[in-house]
Amino acid sequence: MCWSKRDLPTKLYVYFWADRIYVRARRRAVPCWSSSAPPSEGKKELVGLIDGARESAQGDRGSVAQTRGQCCWVHKTANVLDKLPKSQQSKAKRALQEIWMAETKKDALAAFDAFVETRGVKYERAVECLTKDREALLALKPLPPRTLPRFGDSSRYD
Repeated sequence: MCWSKRDLPTKLYVYFWADRIYVRARRRAVPCWSSSAPPSEGKKELVGLIDGARESAQGDRGSVAQTRGQCCWVHKTANVLDKLPKSQQSKAKRALQEIWMAETKKDALAAFDAFVETRGVKYERAVECLTKDREALLALKPLPPRTLPRFGDSSRYD
């Protein structure tokens, strides 16, 4: 718990991530909000951990001033794939990964447009599900790619 007692104003953080995680406690999962950030040196640190209510636009995230949020690609991928036939899901999943794993925003936009163009006519519901959140999905793409979290990132916090 040494992270909770350190002096934060002495550090320069590039940006923060806030997300809800579940901690197992006495045979049940307890929701918590976690905040992590890379200081200017670039290694991610745990900055805060508090009890978390249900995740919603009106919840804890909405009370933080002047922040840019990004839609969750895991949930968006599941929602888009749900609107496609099983035979198309594997290929579409790879195409969606090309968007969120792109190194630059330009590459992400090109992959996004390719997904829409390839599936736009035949799979309108899937494309609409993706395009309605375009800005929120790509909100963090201008940030340096080496410091962005990747799905399945198992790096440890200090």
